[in-house]
Amino acid sequence: MHLRTVSLLVFIFFSSMSAQAQLGFAVAKNRSGSSLDYALIFNEGYQSEYLAKLDLKEKGFQRVYNLNGGSERGHNLRSGHYVVIKAVRKNYLGKKIISYGMGASNNSAEEAKRRAISNLKQYDWAWKEVHGYSIIEEGRF
Repeated sequence: MHLRTVSLLVFIFFSSMSAQAQLGFAVAKNRSGSSLDYALIFNEGYQSEYLAKLDLKEKGFQRVYNLNGGSERGHNLRSGHYVVIKAVRKNYLGKKIISYGMGASNNSAEEAKRRAISNLKQYDWAWKEVHGYSIIEEGRF
């Protein structure tokens, strides 16, 4: 099957499921595990996660992963504040590792930031607060 046919079948499958995840957040990674880019999709139900991955694959990335944070990190919300953070650190070999995290909150931007940090830690176990991070995108949806 062609990639487009498979993509369409997967899209139809997820379209038929009940909407739970409202925010789709995916990253493209290199062989070292460093993130190269991210995609964020709002309010497309279960398709949000699929569409975020598809966006990166259509840009030519091969290693694409969803960073699903679930309700604990606000990824199931239909509206509120969101924050995307980026962290840069070195691994044990001295290679630069880039990681992203995304959090959302219907209460405050500060809570969304805390949830983004939690999402970053969820997928980059070696990252510590001492490594720092920067907010690269924030707003309301």
